[in-house]
Amino acid sequence: MISKHLFFFKLLSLRQFKKNTGFAFLLAFVFAGCSFDPSGLDEAGLNNTNNVNNVNNVNNINNVDSCGNEVLDSGEVCDGELLNGEDCQSQGFDSGVLACAPNCLSFEDSGCSGSGPVCGNGIVETGEVCDGTNLNGETCESRDYLAGILACGANCDSFDESQCHTCGNEVRDGNEQCDRDDMGDETCESLNFDEGELLCGVDCTFDTSNCINASCGNQIVEGNEDCDGTDFSGETCSSLGYEDGALACNSNCTFDESDCHNCGNGSIDSGEDCDGDALGGLTCADFDCRSGQLACMTDCKDFDLAGCLVNHDEDEDGVDDNCDNCPTYSNSNQDDTDGDGVGDACERTGNPGELSTFSVFDSFMNSPSQWNSRGGNWNHSPDEIRGDGSGTYIHSHNLPQNQYSVETTFSYPEDDRSGDNWTGVVMAIRFTGGSLDSMIFCAYERSYNDIEIWELDPSENSLYMLSSGDVTNPTNNNSAFRRVRAYVDAAGILFCTYKDEDGGEGDTEYTFATGDTVFFTGKAGVRIYNEKVDFYSFMIYQ
Repeated sequence: MISKHLFFFKLLSLRQFKKNTGFAFLLAFVFAGCSFDPSGLDEAGLNNTNNVNNVNNVNNINNVDSCGNEVLDSGEVCDGELLNGEDCQSQGFDSGVLACAPNCLSFEDSGCSGSGPVCGNGIVETGEVCDGTNLNGETCESRDYLAGILACGANCDSFDESQCHTCGNEVRDGNEQCDRDDMGDETCESLNFDEGELLCGVDCTFDTSNCINASCGNQIVEGNEDCDGTDFSGETCSSLGYEDGALACNSNCTFDESDCHNCGNGSIDSGEDCDGDALGGLTCADFDCRSGQLACMTDCKDFDLAGCLVNHDEDEDGVDDNCDNCPTYSNSNQDDTDGDGVGDACERTGNPGELSTFSVFDSFMNSPSQWNSRGGNWNHSPDEIRGDGSGTYIHSHNLPQNQYSVETTFSYPEDDRSGDNWTGVVMAIRFTGGSLDSMIFCAYERSYNDIEIWELDPSENSLYMLSSGDVTNPTNNNSAFRRVRAYVDAAGILFCTYKDEDGGEGDTEYTFATGDTVFFTGKAGVRIYNEKVDFYSFMIYQ
């Protein structure tokens, strides 16, 4: 690989229940026609007989197990045929018969038709308590668990609380064996150990690591021992259901399975990042590489990026070209402020975000297969292509109409020749039936130290210079690296810039008339005139 340091610049670039007012209105109507007898009131003004009945009614309302009594009790959204004024239409459907779910906690809308709530769209709609990851603000904790992960049921009408738990509240609940100091009267001895202290694990299961048998340590499996020293009683990781690994024995004669694993079964198990071809949906792109084949390490603990690399580092910044967000500018920290995949060093100065992809990056490391020449002599050697004479080297990529950039880096193997000497990039070259139709290019003229924009009109067999700008402080070192970069913005304005590693720089621009932006289609490439040039990279940004 030709050593080079591309270095020299960085472009700055429930639904609220409806109040049943009908009953209140009826009472008001009845009392309006009656005289009032206060003789049955106690000192607080309450009727003693009715007071007892009121207490009974309160108890009925708070009875959460009263689903089916045709009364809308606390916590119920409906009960039997009592739908609390709801129907299919109020639930978002066009027609049909709404029913109450057997648990009185939701509506059954299977008898409805037309538009309705869509389970799985992430929106909690009428009739749903949750939808996908949208849990409507609910958590395991809000549903009286200590911790865990709440999920939404498959039908969006209930929560999946299977991953919620109360482990850690110091009280054995559900299927917990223990909870902190609550061991449920179990001891090492009750679990058939000879002695020791029974512990409770963080998952509320028994931890027998401090339980021992008197005979543990004699290298013979006895009683309820799983193993003893090197005696595993014929058991291995494989016999215990693992794919592979090394089984060991704990000091209390229980199996130590920490080195057993399922790596190699093609399924990502606990503790594994990947397994064989099972990559968890990840690709080279998830590791900021533009192409290639991601693989899994043989221990299933990490990913193998070898297939994502091209094993070339054009700018020698320590980042492989295929994973470098700016492969022709040294940027080892990979800064990308706008997160669009094009590193800050490659962004267009003053206009970051306009370019977000590398359509083409060619370091000429391999023999070119997507290039064609028109004039000149083009010879490939590892890590460069040399052009000699006058001609154009054209890449097969099809250009958009505007908002793209073309750049190349190069040096000179010899002094300039007499007369005009141009090196640069073709912004757009078009052919019709094999004949050249038009060409626009940006080029550095080293005899006069200009950066220039040219248009070729084949009909007149003439070149027209559209714009030029002076290059200040240009390097006199033939082997110094130079860069020509051109950019066409959305309005059809063409910007061309030159920079070299010794500080020389210049720019020019040209605004095309309305309709002329049709020129910016076709192909791009590099161009020489009366020069011998070594090109090291070619890029198209879009």
